[in-house]
Amino acid sequence: MVKRSALNCYASDLAISLWKLLLIDDVDDIYNVGLDEPVVMMQDLARMISGLAGNVPIIIENRKNLNARETNRYVPDITRLKKLYNPLVGLEESLWRTMTSLHLRGIIPNFPKEYT
Repeated sequence: MVKRSALNCYASDLAISLWKLLLIDDVDDIYNVGLDEPVVMMQDLARMISGLAGNVPIIIENRKNLNARETNRYVPDITRLKKLYNPLVGLEESLWRTMTSLHLRGIIPNFPKEYT
């Protein structure tokens, strides 16, 4: 079973989702806003960022109960939101856009990878 998460959301998708929700007549209903992708473990996130940054070395410490702590959490359902707007920017592209912005502002050097 793949656990789902709606906890990650790129800023543009969040802004569009919130505007769509503000402009609908369904004011009495509750909507969850987020991105519908599998839960990403911190070590996988570190590897993803490393790959985008040109495979910079990373150190992953092995800790007990890490998997249980990261996967046993409430995961909101964004089915209702998807009827109005389906977020377009996934986690990897979000990371790439953020890293590109940081590189262009001189905060991180040598950002070689183009997003495909």
